[in-house]
Amino acid sequence: MKGLETRWEDIVFEHRNQDYGAYILRTKYSRNVIVALVATLVFLGLLVAYPAIKDFLFPVEVIKNPVKIIKYTDLEAPPPIDKDTPPPPRDIPPPVKETIKFIPPKVTEKEVVEEEVPTIQELKEIEPAGETNEGSGEIVFDEPWWKL
Repeated sequence: MKGLETRWEDIVFEHRNQDYGAYILRTKYSRNVIVALVATLVFLGLLVAYPAIKDFLFPVEVIKNPVKIIKYTDLEAPPPIDKDTPPPPRDIPPPVKETIKFIPPKVTEKEVVEEEVPTIQELKEIEPAGETNEGSGEIVFDEPWWKL
């Protein structure tokens, strides 16, 4: 019967020092793995069940707003629409600014007729553009856009 009760740790450590510690660690290894597995499963189970446990212990009160029922017959008539009132104006265009025509010079082999080139001082005072404009700074509407 002794052959049936023999464990693998006894066979491995048959002619070795069993008091050193490795024998004791190997004999308790199976129990330690099972305890660690059970502890991990319990921890994960509690982690997953935490929201349900929290809702059970600390219920959240739901406040419902009362529903207000309005009958169509209780409503007042809408205000009358005044046909003489114009609709609101569209976006107003920005005022026309004063600009000076400035085109960057190009190198060519042909002779070019010289145009009057603005000075640097004029370019600092007036904004350069593709053409010269005499800006008034005012916006003029001939007729309202809704009467066109």
